[in-house]
Amino acid sequence: MQKNNKAAILMIAVLMALVSILAAVHGAFRQEVPEGSLAINYQGDTCLVNIEKLATEKVTGTLVNGKGETKEIHVQAIAMADVLAEANIDAMTVETVTVTADDEFLADVAGDEVRESGKVYMAVEDEGAALIVFGDTNAKRNVRKVVKLDVQ
Repeated sequence: MQKNNKAAILMIAVLMALVSILAAVHGAFRQEVPEGSLAINYQGDTCLVNIEKLATEKVTGTLVNGKGETKEIHVQAIAMADVLAEANIDAMTVETVTVTADDEFLADVAGDEVRESGKVYMAVEDEGAALIVFGDTNAKRNVRKVVKLDVQ
């Protein structure tokens, strides 16, 4: 029995060391973004856009979750196409935008959705930017505290 305990303790120690190493590697390669900004990666270049300084508009609409439940929202937001334009990216050339939160949660938005008027916005909230996709039933695209957009 004592032999099994030693083996279990050794295995736990090895796993803890591995997790520590992986966390250090992940932290070393993680892109730091100043508060209130978005890092926009496009064609190998990165541009920082301070979304708090961009002109917002009052956006009102209905969000639908995966269960079909609806929620009316009223927020200050910027059309995704306008955020991309601030980084000198023409929305007409976009295939996909991968939206990433500060905790690495991510979701994809199709270029057609970005180009559709009144469909995709970046809301400006106290805790950071949030992705809004009107008419979307995919609750997995509810990304808050957005820090990065990868544009293809």
